[in-house]
Amino acid sequence: MGDKNRNYLLDNVKVLLIGLVVLGHALKNIDTNIASRSLYIFIYIFHMPLFVFISGYFSKDVDKCRKNAVKDLLIPFIVFNIIWYASVGDFTFPLYIPGWTLWYLLSLFIWRLLLKDLIRIKWMLGLSIVLGLLVGMVDPSLDQYSSILSFSRTVAFLPFFLLGYYSNNSTIHKVRGYPKVISVLGLMSLGVLCFSIAKSNGLNIQLLYMSQSYQSLGLGLGQGTLLRIIGYLLAIVVSGFVFNLVPSRKFKISKIGANTMVIYLGHGYIIKFLNGFGLSFNSALANFLTSLVISVLICALLSLPIFGTVYSLVFGKFNSVLVGLYGKAKSITTNM
Repeated sequence: MGDKNRNYLLDNVKVLLIGLVVLGHALKNIDTNIASRSLYIFIYIFHMPLFVFISGYFSKDVDKCRKNAVKDLLIPFIVFNIIWYASVGDFTFPLYIPGWTLWYLLSLFIWRLLLKDLIRIKWMLGLSIVLGLLVGMVDPSLDQYSSILSFSRTVAFLPFFLLGYYSNNSTIHKVRGYPKVISVLGLMSLGVLCFSIAKSNGLNIQLLYMSQSYQSLGLGLGQGTLLRIIGYLLAIVVSGFVFNLVPSRKFKISKIGANTMVIYLGHGYIIKFLNGFGLSFNSALANFLTSLVISVLICALLSLPIFGTVYSLVFGKFNSVLVGLYGKAKSITTNM
């Protein structure tokens, strides 16, 4: 896409989101420090739902999405999942279970693979919300299977993907038409809410991951369902605030928004490596500033053109080899 036609609003939102993804994973002492815990809750209320929304927004060419799903998503997922399990010393390589951050890649693969069929179903958006609520009701004994193929998250985050698919530029324009003071006050109110939750320790943070059943998190079915509904609504409203406030003009860092995949895939390994040094301070402020600086440096490093070029070359070559092997296998099968 040329510069003239590029949507810098979406690029800028993606820059913000990938920064929050890295910061969320880099934050320290969220169990013991109220400020860090508050920020963590604030980030997790909306950052992945909005990321999924944007992924859906860019999936309108359903045929192209399905055609490219394997080479763009599944193959990188398999490769980076092998690297992940090797890095943590698990050489059984359970590739059907995503390592840490890689669930998103697998879920995105499934969404794009199935999107063409999903949109043929009447009221699919509403149905996806119902399914997202129901997936949290599975028996806790089945939780061990929820991580297989990122099943729980794939279902629970599907409404945001479909919402992005069904949205258009006019939708975003309407959201940006609201007075910005409403968004500012809304985010400030959310900050107060997150601080109150963190101070009272009244929320199991894992509820925001949407990867486990309600009961396994100590919630009743009714309570868990209600909290997920509230979570859905909050994510949508806060995402609207973000779209309303993020500027739409081009900045020097806007180009990062066009290449967030490399940052997303690579940051987890760097953070894991750095965590091995046990870097921590008694000061909550020092810990936060350290996490912030590390996050900025990781984003700056992985956004360098060299990493995007290497990523494209490696997986381009990898895909070419696989296509060649597939062609040979198909030819042999045909001639048998």
